[in-house]
Order: sequence, then structure tokens, then C-alpha cells
Amino acid sequence: MPPPHSGARQPMITRSPSDLLNDARMPERLDQAAIRIESLEAESRRFNHDYQLVPLLVMKSVLHSNMKRVRDALSILTEAVGLAWPGRRVLPFIEGGAPVAELLRQLPG
Repeated sequence: MPPPHSGARQPMITRSPSDLLNDARMPERLDQAAIRIESLEAESRRFNHDYQLVPLLVMKSVLHSNMKRVRDALSILTEAVGLAWPGRRVLPFIEGGAPVAELLRQLPG
């Protein structure tokens, strides 16, 4: 079956964003989530697909926070906010729930 679109190739998410976010929250699945998110992030950056990159960065920030790498988590979340701000995209941050809300409170200014 041909791809549903013609034109620029876009990275494909085979698991739902909520599944990836749940994996990023579960200690026994952190490694799996990290590998999948890194792969999707690389594809999104390669094709300049910022719309998909924002939720991936939000998930990645939760992942890093759960790995006790809060400084990295805040840096990643800062990038996500910067990419989301022009279009006023808030849904990826809302879907992140309490962990993302806590990280957002820690961002400067």
C-alpha cells in the first residue's frame, strides 16, 4: 500500500505519544522510551517537522527528569516551549500532566 501522502517524508510514530509518555514515566521502561524518542527526534529534526518535535521534546524532558537529570530536562523543555510558542501549541504540555507542569514551574521567567 502506498504512503497516505505524497511529498516530503515524515517520521512515523508507531506507538501513540501517550504510550511513549507512559514509558518515559516507568523506571523499567526508561531505556526503551529513550531509544524510541531519540530515534523519532532525529527523524523529526532531519525533516524539520517541528509540529511533531514539540511533543517528543516534552516526552524527552519527562524521561530525563525521571532519570534524575533535571538540568537536561529543563533545557529540553525550554526548547519545546520555544518551538511551541509561535503557534501557541499547549496540548503537548497539557498531555504531559503533573510531571510537565512541575518542570514548567522550574523554568526561569
